[in-house]
Amino acid sequence: MRTLLVSSIAAVMLSASTAITQTPGLAAHWKFDETTGTTASDSSGLKNHGTLKGFVGTPWTTGKVGGAIAFDGTGYVEVAPQGALPVFDAKGSPYTIAFWVKGGPQQNDKRIYCEGNINGNNYPLFTIGTGRTSNQTDSKLQVFIRNDSNQNIINWQSDTTVFDNQWHHVAWVDNAGMASLYIDGKPDTRSWDYRSYGPQTRGFGTFTTDTVAIGAVVRSSVCCNFTGAIDDMRVYRFALAASDIAIIINTPAHPSCRASIGKFGFGCGTGPLDIHAVGSAAIGQTMTVRILRGPPNGAAVLLLGGGLAPQDLTAIGWTDCSLYVSLLGLTSVAIGTLDATGTSVAIPLKVPNNMGLDCVQLGLQGLAIGGSPPKPELSSALLAQFGR
Repeated sequence: MRTLLVSSIAAVMLSASTAITQTPGLAAHWKFDETTGTTASDSSGLKNHGTLKGFVGTPWTTGKVGGAIAFDGTGYVEVAPQGALPVFDAKGSPYTIAFWVKGGPQQNDKRIYCEGNINGNNYPLFTIGTGRTSNQTDSKLQVFIRNDSNQNIINWQSDTTVFDNQWHHVAWVDNAGMASLYIDGKPDTRSWDYRSYGPQTRGFGTFTTDTVAIGAVVRSSVCCNFTGAIDDMRVYRFALAASDIAIIINTPAHPSCRASIGKFGFGCGTGPLDIHAVGSAAIGQTMTVRILRGPPNGAAVLLLGGGLAPQDLTAIGWTDCSLYVSLLGLTSVAIGTLDATGTSVAIPLKVPNNMGLDCVQLGLQGLAIGGSPPKPELSSALLAQFGR
């Protein structure tokens, strides 16, 4: 096996705390503890504050953690997104939405959290809310996703009862379609993996969303208003682990970022090239990365960087292809050759014992060139989030 050359990976990752912009995990946190007024403040620091509209009487009430808002079926909270919202992009970006809710059954398709488009009611929509009376799931939780082309991705209901006039904690965790739903800290028993349900062979189409609302759908008109109390709603820009959710349920503290390695979006076409990582992204630990199923004896590059937004490579001849680490933002490149089976050597990436890396995210993607004539292949991407 030919050696894949790796130079100063540890030094590169040591510099990640300055080379990569460190951003807080929270995109928004509405505690609903104001008790008066028409503003639901966002305590994340990103100023995604909400405005209470349409309520009859005083909506402020006692919650599960401090105060809460009692939604009366006409009122809702409209959020003016200032940063990191809307959070759902269908491009593989991991996120979590967590909240406490107390509501009764027999609410047909009412929405608790909504991201939509202000220009029309047939535009994209991502919502979490109640089930439907038509299939007797009105006491269950429903997740609904629809793209710009008016194609439904999922419209699924939980196995677990959520709306029984008792407080329940809900956490929806999504990592490029590998989703999980936690009710009171326990995974719902149905499968929420929706990667194969997109209308395309990969990806789920485009989502041009620009509105965020709590307690209703807010687009060119308002509908689907929820009746019940909502408390301590949080939107995270990473996928929480079960242990993180347990922390939220038991204390109001924001959990430290947990180390994780997960699939992040898609590479190029349906080619066989892949990338795999094992080990731990925990600070002070070691990840081991390997490029797989590439062209035999082909040239290989391991790309590492902090640019997590996908780049369309159609302009350079790769149709329907995404690069998930910015070429301009790459912090290091490992170059070498694959063996006769198209496999690289195992590449160790040591995460320095540097707490400045807490919550920092690093993209990893494989590139290989081989064959006659030479043909480039791009793997899907991995997202490593450093943490404790």
